Amino acid sequence: MTVIASINPASPRAERWQQVFNRLDNVPIKSANATVVSVDGIGDTKVYFLDLAALTSDEITRLAKDIAGHFWIPIEEVRADIREKGVPILAEDVAIAVIIGAPE
Repeated sequence: MTVIASINPASPRAERWQQVFNRLDNVPIKSANATVVSVDGIGDTKVYFLDLAALTSDEITRLAKDIAGHFWIPIEEVRADIREKGVPILAEDVAIAVIIGAPE
């Protein structure tokens, strides 16, 4: 089973995601089930977690640089947080699709 997200181009974060992934569609996420987490500046909100194993090393590098630059966090700390905690994407920013298998 594959779960992918399409980021809403009207999202205020769409431009940043576009720069990270060079696309707004087919962004891999771990699960179709949203998780509630506390997000700075927003509070408790639903998120999906990116499937980091499905990203290229270039995408992970761009992602880490984006987070470090946006939040003024050292890149080494961001890389450690990505590995340890994962990367959420706000549920309000995406539509998800679940692909069960190839058609017969």
